[in-house]
Amino acid sequence: MNMVLVHLSLVIGTVLFLLALGLAMVNNIPMSTALFRAIIVMCVGAVVSAGFFRFFLGVLYRFIDEKLKEQAQARAQEAAKVSNGNPVAGG
Repeated sequence: MNMVLVHLSLVIGTVLFLLALGLAMVNNIPMSTALFRAIIVMCVGAVVSAGFFRFFLGVLYRFIDEKLKEQAQARAQEAAKVSNGNPVAGG
């Protein structure tokens, strides 16, 4: 999963590179300056998107972990009810 997000960040950076280069060419900026700016935009865009994905993945993992804990607790309470001789009414 992490490698997929790294590749997605690189794709986002590449798209930003192409957009920045195209915008610079439309505005008649010299090619060396346009390439430098586009490379900087690509690097910053890839790093920012990778940071966002890392943050989002951490939030997602914590959410899933919390839901699994809630389900395990509910199962334990259900098992405790059944072992006490109080079966749940199924109707």
